[in-house]
Amino acid sequence: ENQVTCDTNDRVNIIDNRVTNLAEDVTEIKKLLKEVITKSPSHQVEPVLQCSSNNSSGLIAPVSMSPPTLSSTINQNPSIPAQSNLAAEQSAGNVWLDKNRVKSLLVVAKDASVDGQSLEQTVIKNGIQVHKKFVNKNGDTVIVCPNQKSRDDLKEKLSTSGITPNLLKEPKEKNPTISVVGIPKELNKDHAATIYNTLLSQNPYLGDCLKNNSSVFEILSVKPLKSNENMKQAIIKVSDDIRHAIKNNNNRLFYGLLSCLVYDQLYIKRCHKCQGFGHYAIECSQSTCCGICSSGDHETRNCTHKDTQNVESVYKCCNCSKAGKTGDDLKHPAFSSSCPSYRARQEKLKASLSYYSKN
Repeated sequence: ENQVTCDTNDRVNIIDNRVTNLAEDVTEIKKLLKEVITKSPSHQVEPVLQCSSNNSSGLIAPVSMSPPTLSSTINQNPSIPAQSNLAAEQSAGNVWLDKNRVKSLLVVAKDASVDGQSLEQTVIKNGIQVHKKFVNKNGDTVIVCPNQKSRDDLKEKLSTSGITPNLLKEPKEKNPTISVVGIPKELNKDHAATIYNTLLSQNPYLGDCLKNNSSVFEILSVKPLKSNENMKQAIIKVSDDIRHAIKNNNNRLFYGLLSCLVYDQLYIKRCHKCQGFGHYAIECSQSTCCGICSSGDHETRNCTHKDTQNVESVYKCCNCSKAGKTGDDLKHPAFSSSCPSYRARQEKLKASLSYYSKN
């Protein structure tokens, strides 16, 4: 009976994984179509955008200004011939971002007191390409370059301009997190050492990887599956080489008498108060929003619709509503794992992890 249950769960998990992969394929196709449209000579010129130096939010916003001169455009896009026509300029001016987004980021500490105007002059004068800049919640200026070379060039120029090097930071690369499904239900986080030793014993290639001092295999938590309370999953942070090795072994790890499926764990913080991403309710300063009906009059736990038979008819995702979606695109709860806004945040998280940029 236990074997039948495990086989059934495996099939369900495989189907879920295939649906997720299909959704990712659709997202990739949309990106490719957008690139084709952007590269088309008939594509219209986008409005000139610039980071206003007095924009405290740090967001890219249109400002009143004349378009850059052709000479400054050529300086930052050296592939544009001096006598090129408009279509060629548009095509050559496209900026393609590195998949490994972390290596293209430069964080300028707020103590450096760098204003937008001087920063813009620096990148134009030195022909350095910048995708965008913004100010994070700590007040630091984050500069997103299209590739690592542009980031390194900018860091060098800012250092020579008088900014103390320790105020110019390169974000550390994050490690991927996986979910190992099939851990015995009687185990919990207190048994992390047992789980660790068992996995290494039955999957010797993990131990081979860990001979490298930079390799990571850290058990973060052990918790029940939402779909099967008789089975648990171990959430484990791993380094890129270990994730790649597990993938080469069919995304399975042996544990006891089971072959456990391994999934990527792209966890996004979500507030139960406002439903926003990136924080929890205990630190939330936003207005209340119900995760079921999107009402601002009550929290999700107090929604009168949640225990009714027609609850699906009142579903309205406040995150997708804020993103400008309408109609059927709103008919799901904010806590749905298939929510387009939630999936978009997962894609953003993926872009910050080097493993996914290489595979």
